[in-house]
Amino acid sequence: HRRTKQNKVGNAMNVAIKPFNDIDKAANEVWGYWQLQDLGIETFDPVGIFSDPFTAEPLVLTKKRNDFTSLDRDEWIAGGSVQNDQEERQHHKNLAAVRDIARGMARMHLKGIFHPDGQIKNFAVTNTGVIGVIDTENLFQIDLTQQNPYPYAIKDIEKLMRSLVEKAVTQNIKTDQDKLYSDGLFHKNSNNMTRSKYHDLFLVPYTEQIGQEINLNPAITSVGELLFENLIEHYDSSEKEQWPQCLTGRN
Repeated sequence: HRRTKQNKVGNAMNVAIKPFNDIDKAANEVWGYWQLQDLGIETFDPVGIFSDPFTAEPLVLTKKRNDFTSLDRDEWIAGGSVQNDQEERQHHKNLAAVRDIARGMARMHLKGIFHPDGQIKNFAVTNTGVIGVIDTENLFQIDLTQQNPYPYAIKDIEKLMRSLVEKAVTQNIKTDQDKLYSDGLFHKNSNNMTRSKYHDLFLVPYTEQIGQEINLNPAITSVGELLFENLIEHYDSSEKEQWPQCLTGRN
């Protein structure tokens, strides 16, 4: 249990309201924000869970942030095809965002925290360019003394990569979690180019962050090495030459 911050009597609070049809999902959304705050990752600050006076469905209220925008609302240069100086600047901004997502994801994974819907739309950026995480209703944590984080980390990473490789909204869906809002940063890039970009923009900053976190806290060395070694083997071995074909379904 955690107390939310209280406003002084008489002071108005600007809030954002997110409706849910499942109280467990609503509770998990709030729990997820708390976990991210504890990690020092930018996110929303929950006020609490309230009942809709008309439908009785749960509502999650968070303090409204006008300085925090979902990355799917940003401009993304599809395929990295730059036509002018303005697009060049925006493209570099896109690349920096992916690197920062990789670093943040590494920090989460080292704590056993995973975002199974970690596509571009569920990351956000502050006015000063700091990347954060939103929409935490599906966030979960495992016991790192009992479970291997690697399979969960791979699923997180591949969901992110799909939202970079594909373009537009996936139409054929079975559940909300299958929805994919894609920015197309790697759209129509060759497989070799996509692999190269993945290595430079995600794998390198992700593994570098693991190293930095281990230096700060040697107690997590075994978890960090497990993630590092498995990721290298998964994506850089000759057995995975067909990736990302297997990821996107392209032939």
